Amino acid sequence: MSQTPHSGAQWSVKLQGDRLLRPRFVLASGSPRRSELLTSVGLEFLVRPADICEDFWPSEKPEEAVVRLARTKARSVRELSGAGDFDVNLAVLSADTVVVLDEEIFGKPSGLEHGRQMLTKLSARTHRVMTGWCLLGPEREIFDSEVSEIKFRDLSAKEIDLYLACGEYADKAGAYAIQGRGGYLIEKVSGSYTNIVGLPLAEVVKALTDMLGAAGLGLD
Repeated sequence: MSQTPHSGAQWSVKLQGDRLLRPRFVLASGSPRRSELLTSVGLEFLVRPADICEDFWPSEKPEEAVVRLARTKARSVRELSGAGDFDVNLAVLSADTVVVLDEEIFGKPSGLEHGRQMLTKLSARTHRVMTGWCLLGPEREIFDSEVSEIKFRDLSAKEIDLYLACGEYADKAGAYAIQGRGGYLIEKVSGSYTNIVGLPLAEVVKALTDMLGAAGLGLD
């Protein structure tokens, strides 16, 4: 996604053909996958990654954790509007995705060996991918979570090592990317594919349409 640098609290604008486009919201994530998903349906937005502690609380349920973290990210970035970083009328969209096997939460691997441990545990098993998301506007907040299920193939140690060697596992919840080479690790998918990538697109676009339409900033 290309962006025109903005100035002060004004919306940044860019020209597409003879149409003047303005960002409709702020994405509180540095994830290229989330940006690509939103751009794929023609949405214009600013990117302001959230900087928060993403540790899970003791005994916290996964579905509660992803929603809490998404809401915390949105509030953190929302505060930047008060400092003039972007227009105060723009809503903030945030998300947090984890992989859950039984009740064990798999976030992003800390390194190669941690990634190997994750993939070994996931091999031949069915796990859940949970994404909590939040859309925070000046006067309204919408948040929810989505769950998809994935069954991994029975992976050999060599297959795991080969996948880790490509480096794709880094910065991915569960140490794999379904939209990349990690697709060959997977036997079956149930539920939203875009949720597994990092954002349940159908639900998020509906929320954006509801909130931005209500604010006179419809997605047209």
